[in-house]
Amino acid sequence: MLFKLLEDARSDDSIHKPTHFAVIFDSAKKNFRNEIYSDYKANRTEAPEDLAPQFEYIRKAVKAFNLPSIELINYEADDLIATYVDQILKKNFSRTSCRKSPVLVHPS
Repeated sequence: MLFKLLEDARSDDSIHKPTHFAVIFDSAKKNFRNEIYSDYKANRTEAPEDLAPQFEYIRKAVKAFNLPSIELINYEADDLIATYVDQILKKNFSRTSCRKSPVLVHPS
């Protein structure tokens, strides 16, 4: 995902070239939902063994490339993304997205 973002950022294709972006991280495995519902994500399988070690490298790459990143303790990245998109949509923008791809927000 990070590679795709960096590739799009340097693209000459103005349709896919972002004007603003941030990398948004989950803060931890547990969050406020675990306090509300103890079985939150109880049925979710563990991340593949080779995936977990990549998280550290992604954080290091984001820092090395001086990319804007956002993380808020006790919240998942999905919570932050939804909040930002909601705020942006209130400013007369529209969004497109699909699973496993960035959320794209553009003027209506």
